[in-house]
Amino acid sequence: MRPSSPLVLIATLLAAAHVAAKEVRLFHRIVHPALPQVEYRERGVLVLDPNVQSAFRPSTALAQDLSFFAETLQNANVDLDTALYQVALERADDASESTYDISSVKVCHLHKVSQETIVLHTNDPRGTDPYALDYFVSPIPHDGACPPLKKAKSNTSPGPSPLQSLAGNIGSLNSTVAVRTAHVPPL
Repeated sequence: MRPSSPLVLIATLLAAAHVAAKEVRLFHRIVHPALPQVEYRERGVLVLDPNVQSAFRPSTALAQDLSFFAETLQNANVDLDTALYQVALERADDASESTYDISSVKVCHLHKVSQETIVLHTNDPRGTDPYALDYFVSPIPHDGACPPLKKAKSNTSPGPSPLQSLAGNIGSLNSTVAVRTAHVPPL
């Protein structure tokens, strides 16, 4: 038997070391205690590749979905201080909404958002099998209170809602994806 050529051996090792990128879907919706449950809509896809930095690919309907959520809240004439914007991670093994992992921020904090951070938690050192997510936006007030909403120049109608502001700003939003492996805290 003739030994394998060095090129075949290198190609085999590279193929074994390379793990294909995995895509996981994120969904979003609004939640308010005075409203019926709003259905999830696709927010985008997270591309997880252990060989390169993970990335977020937003849905083509993201701005329209945010506008729809804003209209839903406006038509219901509810207090935005108690409305939540939820981001949900679809499970790889079960696509039903009941198994989604959810992270929430107050809708009122979305008004001047310039950055969002999506943190995926995984037991897999390669980071390709997430089990939980955290969603953060900034800037928000240090005390976490909702800022007062400003009126439009005409003083007859309110200015854009936080969700409408986010929809208009979605193209320039700085999105960061971080993958964190589970760790044991110090004793």
